[in-house]
Amino acid sequence: MSGNIVQIQTLEQLNTIIQKIPNLIILDFGATWCGPCKSMHDDYHNLAISNKDCVFVSIDVDESEELAVEFNIESLPTFMFIKDSKVLHVFSGAKIEELKTSVEKFKK
Repeated sequence: MSGNIVQIQTLEQLNTIIQKIPNLIILDFGATWCGPCKSMHDDYHNLAISNKDCVFVSIDVDESEELAVEFNIESLPTFMFIKDSKVLHVFSGAKIEELKTSVEKFKK
């Protein structure tokens, strides 16, 4: 799983990842029609390539309404950082610098 972006659609899939992976997990909640989501796509992909010790997860809220509701996703894109089954940080918006600094901060 490491080094790639994992596409998931269910809470069960996410729970499996969280239970099996002790490293930092970054969730990207987005949608295909979302302009800011599209603008973050390449940066998110590049971070996944350069941070193989982390797991990058992509969730399309239109295909995964269960997850959007479970995590109260109200704006897109929303990024969530999970480590050791705990949510460490959440932010919304196309903020590439916050994404990069959060990955560096929480992967340690």
